[in-house]
Amino acid sequence: MAQLKVVIDQLNQRNSIPASLPDPDSIVGVVNNGYTFQGTLVGAADIPNSALGTWYVDTNNFYYWGGGLVDLDGGDTNTVVNSGGNDQDEIVSGPNPGRGDMTPEPTNSIILSLQINKIWELNETGQNAIVAILDSGIALNCPDLSDAVGNGVNGGLASAGFRMKTFIEGDVSVNDDIGHGSHCAGLIASRNTEQSIGIAKGCSLYVGKIVNASTDFSASTIISGIRWAAGLDDGSPQDIDIISLSGGSLLNVPDMQPTIEEALSKGKILVFSIGNRDPLSLPQGGTYPALFDEVISVGAIDFENVFQDYSYQSSNLTIACPGTGILSYWLQGDTNTVKGTSQAAAICSGVIALLVSKLKKKGFNAKEIQDKIKKALLSSPTSSINEYTYRYLTPLQLYESL
Repeated sequence: MAQLKVVIDQLNQRNSIPASLPDPDSIVGVVNNGYTFQGTLVGAADIPNSALGTWYVDTNNFYYWGGGLVDLDGGDTNTVVNSGGNDQDEIVSGPNPGRGDMTPEPTNSIILSLQINKIWELNETGQNAIVAILDSGIALNCPDLSDAVGNGVNGGLASAGFRMKTFIEGDVSVNDDIGHGSHCAGLIASRNTEQSIGIAKGCSLYVGKIVNASTDFSASTIISGIRWAAGLDDGSPQDIDIISLSGGSLLNVPDMQPTIEEALSKGKILVFSIGNRDPLSLPQGGTYPALFDEVISVGAIDFENVFQDYSYQSSNLTIACPGTGILSYWLQGDTNTVKGTSQAAAICSGVIALLVSKLKKKGFNAKEIQDKIKKALLSSPTSSINEYTYRYLTPLQLYESL
């Protein structure tokens, strides 16, 4: 029996050890930083998923994740990734804090729940795919993000300026001052040297900054960003496969649809979030350009594939992806757990990067890849809620089908 102390803001108290996270059904309470109790280390044979790290059980048979605890008697603990008053413990199995000779092996529930790790085991990390993210930029001081931009460029990020551009007047840097772009970029392309966040951890990333803390997503900057990423303007990149946009406009301006059609004609894969709706609005609707035909429009589900009420419903919706309780990078390379169709679209883009990489290795051209991926997504399994039927993402099955 050890004397244990909670060392994070809040730690879930559970009636059983979950097999995967999130698992809100096993939560019976929350204990705060500084709470102490007598507990016993749970044996490895009694932990259903070793990737979830160590666990302790108290004298009342409540279970606690070891990453939020310190053993006051001097034993080892796990390192903490992220915690808070939510239903998800984002965890990492690692060494005793302060031992600089060991590197943690982080685990994100996205990677396990979507079986991304099984695709990685097939030597596929998206290494042949190139993704452009149109958002609020990235945290340039976060190596897991900046190295994705510098991937394959001699000299790294310092020589990869051609992969970054801002479309906001008066803003000269793609450095993220909101956190939104870093969060989405991390889900797509984080190098995962510190935390296992990025789905296509081997892909190359381009960054178009179309929103900052003083502005909002607008039709004009969305169009400018898409034209750049799709290679429609002189001097713009020509090698991007996927354009990921986690934002939109309620206005459909005249220039938007022709831009989308021109980008599609070049074989670009356009992945756009359908948008978060106001709780008082009708569920049917969405934002542009996600509402256009032929793009890949993405709504949000949870990890149980249940459609989320903050996500717009639309007959044009291509696929729904996890968007609730999503951990990724934020400002200054910190982490944050948030929800939204933005996160769902970024996750979808990361998965599509894995598919694109596989199909490029098989020798298919851009238009063939665009067609195959859209057809595969439209063949995804379906579910329904309140008479609304939607398709949901199954990455491993998609990968194996192509």
